[in-house]
Parts: sequence; C-alpha cells; structure tokens
Amino acid sequence: MKQERLNILEEIYNEAVSFGTFDAGVKYSVEDLAASGFDLYYLEDGGYIRIPDSDPEKGWEITITYKGVDAVEQNSKES
Repeated sequence: MKQERLNILEEIYNEAVSFGTFDAGVKYSVEDLAASGFDLYYLEDGGYIRIPDSDPEKGWEITITYKGVDAVEQNSKES
C-alpha cells in the first residue's frame, strides 16, 4: 500500500482508538477530499474504510473497518 494511503488509514485508526469505537470517524472537508479523494475512495473500495452518504458541505464522517485496523496494526509490527 502506498505510504499516503497508509497515512490516511493511520489517521482514521488513531481517531477511532482515541474515541474507543470504530464509529467515531474522521471528518473530512471538501478541501481534504479534493487533496486526497482518490486515496480515500481506493481505501473504501478495498474495504479498509467506509464513507457514508452525507452532505458534502458538512464533510464526511469516515470510519475504519476491521480490515483497516488489521492493515494499520500489521504495518506497525513491520516498522
């Protein structure tokens, strides 16, 4: 996985850990999505995160899946 995608996944993972739940997503603004939208959709299509349907003006509450957690934890073991 590209480092940029892993960085996004780690950010979402850290947010979920700080809240103690997978449902505590990272809020991405329209500007954030413009900068990293391809990587976010790649992660969603790969099953690492979920991007719910929501109002683009308010941003997106992106949540991590078990597969995403496993990927972050595996990477931290290898580092």
